[in-house]
Amino acid sequence: KIYIHLGINELGGNNDDIIAQYQRLIDLIREKQPDAYIILQAVMAVSRSYASNPRFAVENVNALNARIEALAVDDHFRFIDVNEWLGDEEGYLRPEMTFDGCHLYGSGYEEWAQWLLENAGWLGIP
Repeated sequence: KIYIHLGINELGGNNDDIIAQYQRLIDLIREKQPDAYIILQAVMAVSRSYASNPRFAVENVNALNARIEALAVDDHFRFIDVNEWLGDEEGYLRPEMTFDGCHLYGSGYEEWAQWLLENAGWLGIP
């Protein structure tokens, strides 16, 4: 099982280019580990204040995540949306999870790992 989670540095750029890079990474993994299950994780949303920069708007995050989810094309792929856990009811990163509106507190990464362990079971991967 290989979990892929990439950040938002390129958000607001050309989503076609971002998806092309994802596909290159996936192709490389498939070449080196053809039997691996690949779990694509959603790009993490940012806080409401950070999203005041239009580049990081929830709509942009959601649009890119829809494209990433579409890469999960066969039985060896899954998509998991970390924003279900990290986000508030409007899709923004919850303030208590972040020190700067974009990055998690150190303890947040531990909680994220635990969330994955507890919730990845529904992915149906042996």
